[in-house]
Amino acid sequence: REIIRTASAMFNPQSVYRANGFPQIASDSKGRLYITWSDYRNGDIDVFESHSYDGGENWSSPVRVNDDPVHNGADQFMQWLAVDPKDGTVNVLFYDRRFDLLNIRASVVLARSTDGGNTFENFLMSDSSFNPARAFIGDYTGIAAFNGHVYGAWTEQVPTTTNERNHVTVVKVGVADFNVIK
Repeated sequence: REIIRTASAMFNPQSVYRANGFPQIASDSKGRLYITWSDYRNGDIDVFESHSYDGGENWSSPVRVNDDPVHNGADQFMQWLAVDPKDGTVNVLFYDRRFDLLNIRASVVLARSTDGGNTFENFLMSDSSFNPARAFIGDYTGIAAFNGHVYGAWTEQVPTTTNERNHVTVVKVGVADFNVIK
């Protein structure tokens, strides 16, 4: 059954080997369902979420997850979704280019909703940006959430020397403790 119309789930952001907006689905302890995906309905690539509070019979209109200005030319892609089974927060991890005016270097951002997927607040998860050119990113991204702790894992491409053409792909991990932020 059709839930939401999206733009193509495959796209080619500048200087990325390949990227997609394939959907993920998760549920909370109350049986509410959440779906995330990314597409270019706004002219650049954004991350979206839709939720159902009635077991999938009805779905909300798409909610934009990334909170940068609409149609600013910055791409967000390769999102991953986790719902915290203890506090019900909806957490989405994605690559984000809003911090680079050339839309090349990517950072990793965590978006978090405390109101059932109606709004999202964004937090920078990575400690630096990187150029994903020639990197095989996204497939090795993951997120888990439990009791106010959100754990993200992602890949980045880092220079091996001062020569920007020699790179290796590394796995990085970040933790956000929202119990401390309260």
